[in-house]
Amino acid sequence: MLIFERSYVLAALTLILLSALASATGYIAVESNPTFASVSITGLGVATGNNYTGTTPMDLSNVPAGPYVAIASKSGYQSQATFFDVSDGLNMTYVFFNLSPVVDNSKGMLWILSTPANASVLLIGTYNNSGTNYTGMTPMFISNITVGKWALKLNKSGFFDYIDIVNVTSNHSTVVNATLVPLPSILYGSYVVSTTPALCSVNVTGDNYTNSGLSPLSGQNVSLGMYVATAAKEGFYPSTQIFAVSSNQTTQVAMSLVPLPPTNDSNKSRLWVDSVPVGAEVRVIGTYGNSGTNYTGFTTMWKPSINPGKWIVRLNKSGYFDYMTIVNIYANQTTVVNKTLIQKPN
Repeated sequence: MLIFERSYVLAALTLILLSALASATGYIAVESNPTFASVSITGLGVATGNNYTGTTPMDLSNVPAGPYVAIASKSGYQSQATFFDVSDGLNMTYVFFNLSPVVDNSKGMLWILSTPANASVLLIGTYNNSGTNYTGMTPMFISNITVGKWALKLNKSGFFDYIDIVNVTSNHSTVVNATLVPLPSILYGSYVVSTTPALCSVNVTGDNYTNSGLSPLSGQNVSLGMYVATAAKEGFYPSTQIFAVSSNQTTQVAMSLVPLPPTNDSNKSRLWVDSVPVGAEVRVIGTYGNSGTNYTGFTTMWKPSINPGKWIVRLNKSGYFDYMTIVNIYANQTTVVNKTLIQKPN
């Protein structure tokens, strides 16, 4: 009888204990840096079957006591897991995830600065980055740029171009801070060609330089050196003048054209042949009705009386390619041939 009573008491106590354990609950608070991470909580042991999901910050109540594992994940960050226990009563279990960014070893960052600012940027990929280019203005920031060597060119008016090879390294911010060097003003000058009479057709030629228009004709930011100005106007002899462009100065070129004498022969015309450089041999060969009539000389060459029609003009000078053209000379007009000869390669 006594044994039966003891067994009954032990069974009752066991039921009471299990009931107490089953009703034991607690609280969980889950936070993360950065926020809005996805969280999955899974119960273990006596808490098996109690699973929760959500997004940080996350608060849970009436969570059965026991061991749990929580996993936090967020795009661009490494997932993180932690184990914890939930206790019954009023105590709150606090879970915190400090997520680390995913490391991309193939990317870096690039700052491009210049003094002065607002320089044009051209960044050209080389090797594995070939075909990828960036353009913009300084200051310029490029994030997630592929690591490797890049060719950089900065351009700004009034300054020498800046050229460099930039090596972008993994997970590092590379800074290019270029100080642009001003172009010296002594490399340039200007000129003004004025004529008497005004509104003459003016042509200015030099080394890889040509400027044409009506007088007065001006040229700005012109390289230093020697230039040839030719002026022509109907009813006047053409005029040629050689002048120099000096550093940081404006050269005044004054040209006076001499009127042609009156003529009663309306069938006669005039031919002016010039070249850069001067001193080229000239051959003027008649065709059709002027066949058999030839003229020779050197530039600058002036023929005040020549029959109208088509003429072949040929220029020859040692060290330069020959030049040949066909000109149509009209009655009682002045035809001008002015050619910059092309130098032969050494």
